[in-house]
Amino acid sequence: MKKIFIIILCFFVAYGCQVKDKDMGCNTNENCEVDTTNYDKEKTLSIYNETIKDQQFINIGFNDVVKKVEAKETFVLLYTFKTCPWCQQLLPILLNASKDLKTKVYYVTVRDQDNHDLRNDDNAEYVANYQIVKALVKEKIFVPALFKFVDGKPIAVHFDTVENHDAKKRLMNEEEKALCYKQLIELMEAK
Repeated sequence: MKKIFIIILCFFVAYGCQVKDKDMGCNTNENCEVDTTNYDKEKTLSIYNETIKDQQFINIGFNDVVKKVEAKETFVLLYTFKTCPWCQQLLPILLNASKDLKTKVYYVTVRDQDNHDLRNDDNAEYVANYQIVKALVKEKIFVPALFKFVDGKPIAVHFDTVENHDAKKRLMNEEEKALCYKQLIELMEAK
């Protein structure tokens, strides 16, 4: 009986799960709607760079976040960096959501121009930001992380794009983009 199970399992693995592209996120022939053969990382980075320049986005530093919290402001805050694949795919959707709600998004870039991560215990400015949001994050502020602050308190957070999406492997499909948009709207409208 055990041998039959192993043979069936091997058959399923060998023939039932046809790989579309080893380097892409679709690993079965079921519901693989995303055409990743033309996934151009440079184009996606270019879209990120252009999107972040929109007037909806306001670049601030770690210290500015502390000041906004101390002033008990209500605002939306994104932690990001330009080579993050999730950030690259999230940003255009976030731009549309923020325009639809007429809400500015403040953002902190967590890597410097040389792509060195600024999220470490030696960076007092980062540590201060982590202390502000630590109730909503685990051991680090991962990106993209979009927070809604009300009266200086973080009340909601959205990480990544959508569940089960690996941005290193594939672009989001239209259904995932719509779900992501809905989740971002809900976060920005949180009270």
